[in-house]
Amino acid sequence: MHAALIHPLIPAEILRNRRAIRRELLQRPPQKNVRIAILGGSTTHEIKANQELFLLDGGIAPAFYESDYNRFHEELMFAEPKLLASNPEIIYFHVTWRNLSSLPPPFAPESEGKAFFD
Repeated sequence: MHAALIHPLIPAEILRNRRAIRRELLQRPPQKNVRIAILGGSTTHEIKANQELFLLDGGIAPAFYESDYNRFHEELMFAEPKLLASNPEIIYFHVTWRNLSSLPPPFAPESEGKAFFD
């Protein structure tokens, strides 16, 4: 484990030394490779950069596909060729309530809530 990535985390230290930490972690041979698509409704660059550090520290070499800003819906609905070509094993959605066009009302019964996602 890299010392900067052990609890308690000091975010400023990680951000300040991210490139050096990444270079150091890339020197270790990975135990596993994984393809990850990050589909976002907001900027995802920092999410990707931080995920990469923790994955590398865990022996996982990630290959990322990152959607354009607020294009997650279009990329899924219209089968974006670059997304399909990346053949992700994991898809991470980075969205907030602002990215959703409709939501179930607060305290709706579970059956009513599920209807929004079918």
